[in-house]
Parts: sequence; C-alpha cells; structure tokens
Amino acid sequence: MNFSFKIKRLGSSNKRCQFYTIVKDDDELTEAIKFLQNVRNQKSDDFNRLKKRYNTIRNKTGAIFEFFKDEGVQKSLVKALHAGAKRDGYLKVNSLRWYCIRLSKQCVIFGNGGVKHVGKTQQDSHLKEKEADMRWVDACIEAAQRNGDLHVVDSGNLYGIMNFNEETIEKYGLQ
Repeated sequence: MNFSFKIKRLGSSNKRCQFYTIVKDDDELTEAIKFLQNVRNQKSDDFNRLKKRYNTIRNKTGAIFEFFKDEGVQKSLVKALHAGAKRDGYLKVNSLRWYCIRLSKQCVIFGNGGVKHVGKTQQDSHLKEKEADMRWVDACIEAAQRNGDLHVVDSGNLYGIMNFNEETIEKYGLQ
C-alpha cells in the first residue's frame, strides 16, 4: 500500500531517544496519536506497561533491542515495541503491538498498531495493514538515506527530507 506521508516529531526533544511519527496523506492525526487514542488499545492489559516502556526509552535507556520484536522480514528496521513479557505458565504473552522503525538506539519512528488476538499478524487485517504501512515508510526512508536526503545524527534527531509526496516517491523510483 503506497501513500504520501510526512515525518513529524512526536513530543519534544528527549533525553535518550528522539521519537517521530508519520502523518499519512492529508490526515489530521498522526499514526502514533491514533494508536494511543484507540479505545481497544487502551483497554489492553499491556497498554500501561507499553507507555511505561515508552517513557523508559525516552528518558533512561534509549531504544535498546530487547524492547522491540522483529516483525516478519529479517534485517528489516520495522519492529513492534512490546510491553515486556508477562508470564502465563511458561509462555510469554504480549498482545499489544505498536509498529515502528528503529533507526538507531537514539531514534524511533512510530506508526500505528493494535491488539493481536490471532496466531499470525497476517490473520488480522488491521495489524497486517499497519505493519505494511511501516514497511512502505521504511522503503521510503531507506531510499532517502541512500540518496543523502535524510540523516540521523548521534543525538537521534532527523535532518533532511520529511515530506514524502508523490514527486519525492517517484524520484526514488518507488511506486
């Protein structure tokens, strides 16, 4: 699913990790705000723990690998921020997925996500769409970085192109 989008800072400058999100096409709300305001997500047992982990990343640890789950494709920057494992017998259960792109320990771009009640993401149309959205964003960001149009500095701040419109997407040969 291809779409135009803008990258926007999520909140203010943070101590350990800078957060960004995307605004699709001409939407009023960012994908991260849609995720946070979704009542179904808020009712999840994992929601408050996920918010706590978000704050830990922002203020204490940065975006360490242990806080993210690979989603499907190996060596992809698309991840799911998870709330931390809770035990149910010997199984680790975590139903809330917040899809993102972990560019570095100091920079994460958040998308949308939701509650997973199926065995595989592909079995849930909402989650499948939100993961695919972030794969598209990842492809656009990779192209911009290869072209020298987008940079992540050591502080985690992004510099360069933040508006991926039709013209920009075409420039990178992405359709």
